[in-house]
Amino acid sequence: ASAADLLRFLITMAPSKEKNMWEPQETAMVLNGLARCESTVGDVSRAAAYMKDVCLLHSPDQLDMISISNIANAMAKLRMRDVKLMSFLAQAAVIKDPSVFSTQAISNIYNAFARLNVFNQKLCSHLSLAALLIHPSSFAPQNVGIIVNANANFALLDFALIRHMAHAMIINIDDADEQAVSNFIHSLATLDIKMQLVQDVLFSWISQQPPRRFAPQALANIAWSMAILNCTDEALLLWVEEALANTVNDMELLHLRQVHQFITWKALQLPRWASDEARALTSERSAAVRWDGSEDSDWKQFVKRRVLRDNPSTSSSNLQNSVALAIAALDLEMIEEMKDTVSGYRLDIFLPAQQKVVEVDGPRHFAFETRRPLGPTVLKRRI
Repeated sequence: ASAADLLRFLITMAPSKEKNMWEPQETAMVLNGLARCESTVGDVSRAAAYMKDVCLLHSPDQLDMISISNIANAMAKLRMRDVKLMSFLAQAAVIKDPSVFSTQAISNIYNAFARLNVFNQKLCSHLSLAALLIHPSSFAPQNVGIIVNANANFALLDFALIRHMAHAMIINIDDADEQAVSNFIHSLATLDIKMQLVQDVLFSWISQQPPRRFAPQALANIAWSMAILNCTDEALLLWVEEALANTVNDMELLHLRQVHQFITWKALQLPRWASDEARALTSERSAAVRWDGSEDSDWKQFVKRRVLRDNPSTSSSNLQNSVALAIAALDLEMIEEMKDTVSGYRLDIFLPAQQKVVEVDGPRHFAFETRRPLGPTVLKRRI
C-alpha cells in the first residue's frame, strides 16, 4: 500500500476511539495532521468534524499553548469556520499567562482567527499584551507581517502593538521576504497609519528587490498602499509601474481593482508634486515597457477596461436605503450605485442636478470602535 493509503486507513481509525478517551495534546496532533495531509489523501472533513467534537469535550485549562496554536492553525488550513470551537480556543488562550506565549504561537493564533474571520476582542487584547512582553528582535519578519495583517483584517487600531511590530520589522529587515514586507505595508495602508520612517525603510527595501520575486497580489497590494499612504517617491513609482506592466495579465479582478485605484490616484496626484523631468521620465519609461498580455498597447488601458467591464455590482445597506428614502422625500433626482467611469468606484448616491455625490459610510468604513476612516474609505474620498 502507498503512504497515502496508509494515511487514509489511519484517518478512518480515529473516529473508532471513544471521544472522552482523547488527551488534549492528542487531539491537537491529529487535527494538525489532518490539515497537513488533506492535499495528499483528499477529503478529511468527517474525521476533522469528529476531532472538533472531541476538542470541545476538553476543558479550556487542559490545553497548553502549543495545542491551542496547533488546533487553531489546523482549523484555518481545513477552512472549518466553527465559531463555537474558536470561542473555546480563545477562552483557553486568555486564561494563560501572557508570558508563556511564543512569537510563533501569537502569530499562528492571530492568523487562524483572521483567516476564519472570527473576531474575539478579549483574545486580540491578550495576544497584543503577550507580544508587547517579547523583545522586538525576537520576532521574525514573517510573523510580524501576519500579526499586523490580522489586526488590519479586524480593523483594530492597536497603536502600541503596531509600533512594537514596526520596530521588530526594521530591526530584522535583512531577514524579511517579499510577502512579509508587502503584508506590513498593506496593513498600514488598510488602517491608514502613516509611519514615515517605517515606510521609508520598507519602500526602500522593496525598490532594491527584483520585481519578479513578488507575487502579482503582493505588487497590487504595494501599489494600492502607495496610493493610500501618498507615497510619491519617483524611483519607487517607476519600479512599481514597470513591475505592474509585466504582471497585470496574471492578476485576479480584486487585484486589478487595486491597481486601477493606484493608476487613478497617480494621475490625479502627479501634477501636484512631480517635476516636469519626472513626468517626462515616467511617460518615457512607461512607454518603453513591453507588455504582451493583451492586444491593448497600454497595460493601464487593459486594467481600466477589465475593471470597468467586470467590476461586480454591490447591494445597498439598510443605512444607505434610509438615506436614499430621505433624499427621495425631498423630490431630488438621484442615481444609486452609479459606476464612475474614471475611477471605477461605485458611488452610493449621485445627484445629477447638483453634480454631487453622497457616500453613506457605515461602521465597516471605520476602525473598530472609532470614527477614524479606514484606508479604502480614505482613498475613495480622495479620488
